[in-house]
Amino acid sequence: MLYTDYDWTDLIPVPQDDGHDALVRIYYTDEYNQASSLLRAVICAAGPAGIDGIEQTERVVALTRTLVELNPGHVTAWHCRLVALHKAGANAIPKNTWLLPGLFSGQTRNNTDEEAGSVLIEDYTWLDAITRRTAKNFQIWHYRQCLVPTNSTSFFPELATAYHTRERAAIKEALAVDAKNYHAWAHFSWLLCAAAPENVGAMFPVTDDLNYTRELLEKDVFNNSVWAFRYFLIASCGGIHDALATELDFVTTMLPRAPQNESVWNYVEGLAKLNVLTQEQLQELAGSYCTKCTYARELLMELDLCEQRYPQAQANMTVLEKLVPVRKGYWGYKCSLLR
Repeated sequence: MLYTDYDWTDLIPVPQDDGHDALVRIYYTDEYNQASSLLRAVICAAGPAGIDGIEQTERVVALTRTLVELNPGHVTAWHCRLVALHKAGANAIPKNTWLLPGLFSGQTRNNTDEEAGSVLIEDYTWLDAITRRTAKNFQIWHYRQCLVPTNSTSFFPELATAYHTRERAAIKEALAVDAKNYHAWAHFSWLLCAAAPENVGAMFPVTDDLNYTRELLEKDVFNNSVWAFRYFLIASCGGIHDALATELDFVTTMLPRAPQNESVWNYVEGLAKLNVLTQEQLQELAGSYCTKCTYARELLMELDLCEQRYPQAQANMTVLEKLVPVRKGYWGYKCSLLR
């Protein structure tokens, strides 16, 4: 139902007040003005409790849907929707659009179903459509995080797996449009860290995510977001065991495509810190590219400093001072370490 299908006569709309001296008034459509005025009235009616004390009714759910469709960046509308869903979600949202429509019994009137009380029932068909429309809106991704299941009953593994499956689909759909979408990558990282119980992690092995990043890097080797996420998988998500057998071959394949690519050299250096690459492998890899890549030569210089091979380090600094004069001050600092 639309919010206009509900009775609002018990509330007095609170219009937008830009003050008498507003230099340039913001133009709002009549529909947006009407919906916003009603939302302000809902919040005012909550009294001292504020937004968290608003009525948790189906009409508020419908009202916030309209406001989000008109302005996906409306943070207050998103928050009010979360509050209202706690009690009205099961009644306001069509059951066929729930995360798992058959998970709960049909006895959800007034949210009396004990299981439904620990899950925010949302219209995922609608939410996915809004996400596709404005995938670079961080508020949408934060809202999706707030829907993470917290149910601790026997239903939890099934529900959590369904949630992860849905979120991964939304993330990959957004990245298919823009593989550098910062908010989608941040949501992916959050999904693996903050919302990944062991039984769910087993359903989504890290090797699948490593293969996914490989596919993206083969399309765009300069995508620093993918390099950073791949490193995150190895360093923080248990991917290090797979990396021991694959990463040297992987970076050896990627480097010829763009030797002067700082992202991949940062990644290589990170692998060495995780002991995925040995010092000997790192030395050999950087040495084979030092004539065509300043980042490789700088890495060699750092290795020489660590191993106290000062003449070699000085020689590499001299070359770098000529090739990258904009970092003259930094090279001078590095030279001071030799003294």
